[in-house]
Order: sequence, then structure tokens, then C-alpha cells
Amino acid sequence: MSKDDPERITPGGFVRPRSTAKRQELIRATLRVLEREGWSRLTARKVVAEAGLSLGHITYNFPSMDALLAASYRQLAEDLRAASDAADAGASGSVPDRLAAFLNAAFTEEFLAPGHLRMRIDLWSAALAHPELAQTEAELYDCYRQRLTLLLSALAEGHGTEVRVPDITDTIMAALDGLWLDWARRRDSLAVRRSLDTLIDLARVSLAPEETGGHGAGPDPSPR
Repeated sequence: MSKDDPERITPGGFVRPRSTAKRQELIRATLRVLEREGWSRLTARKVVAEAGLSLGHITYNFPSMDALLAASYRQLAEDLRAASDAADAGASGSVPDRLAAFLNAAFTEEFLAPGHLRMRIDLWSAALAHPELAQTEAELYDCYRQRLTLLLSALAEGHGTEVRVPDITDTIMAALDGLWLDWARRRDSLAVRRSLDTLIDLARVSLAPEETGGHGAGPDPSPR
């Protein structure tokens, strides 16, 4: 049983499930405090006051504040995953449209709200000093990257460009991080849309050149 497992063994040896509802209240309260005040001002007392609970609920449901932060980070990722799934469901069946829906889902009004964006950047910073949060951040990054890689691999299928998928994945992932930071500084929605369109064009020209009428870069002949 992991230290963050939603069950607890009582002194009598019986397994008592932690309250899923209370855990979720604490997670959402943590996100609201982070969004409103930032990571540097986050405290356990502020979280329980936001949730309308006592301090004991944190110690009962989480082994540490780092564990609560990690769970909150996972909730952020789950919110983004749900938005991506909804966008994918609304897209046509073509891979380029699904790729566009996937990338644009992370740049809707909800995810570009100033407080939400500051919260994401704060959590990136917090991960530098908190190993548990860093591990969670790495896992969530890898999960998002894998989903992007699957879409790019589907785009490359039949074009002999599969070898280029890792390079295009690296480029898009780095560009997405840069776009969030650029938005935080400039708030230029048109620039964000142009950049996302450019990333989609890059993927199509690089991985499915025949469909775009271009020649693309072709497969990379160098060994990997």
C-alpha cells in the first residue's frame, strides 16, 4: 500500500478507507488558494479554511503537504486530459484535426486565465525544490508527451517519416511551454493561435508531406 493510498490501517488492524470526498475538497481548495495567492503563500491553514475543514483532515488524508501538492498537480493534469478528450471527441476523424484539437485544448480561456497560468508556473517552480512534486511533474509531462507522440505517429504512418516523430515531439513540447510563458507576459491571443497553427503545419509538412503538397524534410537517414 503506497503512502498516498486512500486507505488507512487503524490500530486494531482494520482497513478504513479515507474519505474520497474530503480528499477531493482539499485538492480543489489547494488549487483555489494556489490560483489566488500563489505557491509561496500556500499554507495548510489556508487550505483547510478554504475547504471549510479542520487541519486534521489534511493529516488524515495526506502524509504531507507535498503529497497534497502532488495530488493537486495530478488534478490539474486530469482537468487538461478531460478537456483534450472532449476536444478530440468533437474533432473529425482525421489525424490533423485531432492533433489540432489536442494542442488547442490546452490554450482555451480556462487554461489561459491569469490565476490558473500562475498556478501552473508556480508548480513548475515548486517541483525544483520538492522531490515528490518533481516526480509527479515528470510523470504527467511524460503522459502528455506520450499522447502527443501517438498522434504524431499516426500522422507519419504510411509516409516513411516515423523516424522524425521524436524530433517533432520535442519541438512541439518545448514550444507549448514557451507559449504558456509568452501568454503570461504578453497576453496576445492572436500570437498564440498563429503559433499553434504553425506547430500543426510543421507536423504535417514534416510527417505527411505528400498530403500538404510539400516535400518535407523526409526521413532522417542517420542512425539512432
